[in-house]
Amino acid sequence: MSIANSLKQKGLLIEKAYLCGTWFDCDDKINVINPATEEIIGTVPNTPSDKVLEAIKDSVSAQEHFKFSSPEARSHLLKKWYEAMMQHSREFAELITLENGKTIKESLAEIEYAAAYLKWYAEEAIKDRMYSIPSNNYFQTRVVDYVPVGVTAAVTPWNFPLAMITRKAGAAIAAGCSMLIKPSELTPFTALLMCKLALDSGMPSNLIQVITGDAKRIAEIFHGAYAIRKISFTGSTRIGKAIMKGCSDSLQRVAMELGGNAPLIINSDADPDVMINMVLNGKFRNNGQSCTAVNRILVHESRYEKTVNHIYEKVSRLKVGDGFDENSDLGTVITEDSLNRLIRLIDITVRQGAKLMLGGKRFGNKGYFLEPTIFTEVTNTMEIVKGEIFGPIITIQKFSSEEEAIAMANDTDYGLAAYICGVNPERNKRMAERLNFGMIGINDTRISDAKIPFGGTKNSGFGREGGREGIYEYLEPKYYGIA
Repeated sequence: MSIANSLKQKGLLIEKAYLCGTWFDCDDKINVINPATEEIIGTVPNTPSDKVLEAIKDSVSAQEHFKFSSPEARSHLLKKWYEAMMQHSREFAELITLENGKTIKESLAEIEYAAAYLKWYAEEAIKDRMYSIPSNNYFQTRVVDYVPVGVTAAVTPWNFPLAMITRKAGAAIAAGCSMLIKPSELTPFTALLMCKLALDSGMPSNLIQVITGDAKRIAEIFHGAYAIRKISFTGSTRIGKAIMKGCSDSLQRVAMELGGNAPLIINSDADPDVMINMVLNGKFRNNGQSCTAVNRILVHESRYEKTVNHIYEKVSRLKVGDGFDENSDLGTVITEDSLNRLIRLIDITVRQGAKLMLGGKRFGNKGYFLEPTIFTEVTNTMEIVKGEIFGPIITIQKFSSEEEAIAMANDTDYGLAAYICGVNPERNKRMAERLNFGMIGINDTRISDAKIPFGGTKNSGFGREGGREGIYEYLEPKYYGIA
């Protein structure tokens, strides 16, 4: 029996949306494709617009009740949800690998990463955020409290189909908000299982709803609905800007976690073992399909040749294959369109004068696999350096001074993550302070977990997810003056 059929028999591969307190289906379907085999895994409903509007009304009703729930009750819900997810970690991982194409090892790691947000926000929910202000001539008592922002919506991507939801939904529930979730139509099954386990663990009906279907149409309904007071989006900068424009008419609060173009600066004193781990973890996690992925490797000229050879040696050994093969290091890219876009980018980069050192071709005849690719002799004028790659492609450049490295690293419209490799702590600190990015990793690229405020600047968006800051995205300050 196939993995997909096994999950269906267990009731864990769900082919219905969840809205208005019930599992919903319709005749208009969207196929979900396994990127490793190009076969259909299953279908989900393309939820019609009138049902989306009904779901929004139900979220308003759920919000009116839930906003008066106690912090302890919210914390309990999140803890039970966390426990249910961890109990089904293997099934979640299988779903993610089926519909996303990443290796099963990475899918299992995502479950822990995603569930950690629920555990984190279970603790954040019970913190007292009320504070007092000294009295004045009019009021003897003055207090500021934080209250739920209201009905919220999340539009989430396919690259981390579970974690990108839990770090939004966890914060919303902790704050006392209902949430409408629009998962990527490429990876909806992970979100639907997440919803089932939330309900099974005691989540009130309609507190979260998962609406499958056409992303553009549903997002437009979200930002056209005044009842939704906050929209959180993770995805491309282009789509984020469109959503933000749409939200302006209703003055909805927005949080935007958008694209990245992360540099990795390898200083003259970098430890070779630390450096190669940063390259492998920073570039090839999820096959380079991460907004924090290393796009540009900047190497000090004194160690350029040695570093290039070291990277080539390690990357050339990476095994590309089906994510369910325990020996695979790299799975697929997400779609055939993504694969073709990357191949076109490789061709453009060669024509622009870069040296193709490794890879550059489709791997195999079936599935959306791409060989890990290395470019040298790259300049900052090339297209590949200016945009987000979102694939297993490395570019390597040379610098001669600290000032030049900083200028090269900052020469981008993005500002999400940047990395530094080097032994000298004073230089590392000095460089980090001059890098125009929201998150800096020094001697490691694994910068994200539930306890840090994830987010960036410039075209990488604004708002923070996780950390002490994350819950405030779903709260508003409310002032009380008592005479």
